[in-house]
Amino acid sequence: MSYPDISKVHHTFIDFEASSLNQQNSYPISVGIVHQSKTHYWLIKPKSCWTDWDKKAEQLHGLSKEFLITNGKEPSEVIEKITALLGTQCTLYSDNPFWELLWLNRLGISNYRIADAYDLVKSGSEEYVKVTREAIFEEHNLTPHIAIDDAMVLALTMIELG
Repeated sequence: MSYPDISKVHHTFIDFEASSLNQQNSYPISVGIVHQSKTHYWLIKPKSCWTDWDKKAEQLHGLSKEFLITNGKEPSEVIEKITALLGTQCTLYSDNPFWELLWLNRLGISNYRIADAYDLVKSGSEEYVKVTREAIFEEHNLTPHIAIDDAMVLALTMIELG
């Protein structure tokens, strides 16, 4: 196992884990960002009005609601940290812009643009995305559905195929 070298990352990548995939009620529970060759990760404490919870999603990301209530940061604090890190306007890259934008907005940030990371893949390399991602997860012993691991794998995949 080796820690991923993200020194060549020139874009900003984001990944959220969420309470569920319910478009109306889901909310972000963790966020991972790769920015300027550094990683940033926050657990998000659910607001009292955020009541949606899917046990199947919990099995995927491994975070219980109780753990987040005890260990998560208040959403306002996460907003402050993200804004301090990225400024007031930024383009972020994601492998699923729709969901990342939904959760970013639900968190309370609406002035960032989410672009499709796969637009960074060189023409002709698209067929290698899945196998490259899987190899990076394995090489660095990273775990799918952990927001910071997913953001790092996406960034490294784009370096490899971009």
